[in-house]
Amino acid sequence: MQQSTRHITLSALFMALGILIPMIFHFAMLGPILLPMLWPIAASAFFLPMPYTLAVAVLTPCLSTLLTGMPPVSPPILHIMCIELAVLSTVTRVLYVRAAGMSPFLIMLVSVTVSRLALIASAAVLSPFLHLPPGMISLFYFVRSLPGAFILIIIIPLVLKRLSGTSVFSLRQKNV
Repeated sequence: MQQSTRHITLSALFMALGILIPMIFHFAMLGPILLPMLWPIAASAFFLPMPYTLAVAVLTPCLSTLLTGMPPVSPPILHIMCIELAVLSTVTRVLYVRAAGMSPFLIMLVSVTVSRLALIASAAVLSPFLHLPPGMISLFYFVRSLPGAFILIIIIPLVLKRLSGTSVFSLRQKNV
């Protein structure tokens, strides 16, 4: 029972951060470029078992849309982000648990690369519904978010290293 309380509490913390941090960046119009919602989602995959981190990944953008209007439902940014965040958290968690010797930098590099591919694929699928050429929206989202992807690959491992000494954020839980 104590573990599930801890997981629920950490999930709420990561969801709150996933809503608050992007609000700060959206004031400066940097949200789509620096991907601030991805930061707490990616971090959650290092601290929470799979069902919790996946719930955080899908619920955070939905709650953010309800509370702040960002990401928007139309155009379907919310839908694309839910897919992208689910892929990011799943790949990060699986690599973290299954590849114990893999460094957090390498985990984030692979996870961000796979989530960017999911972004391109989901945007390409939605392009016809937006009456846009299939590659146009995919390329736009991909190029616009490159700075945020690089920051994510660098920041998350550094934050993990800093937090790993605290008891609340103990790493290496083996539950997927």
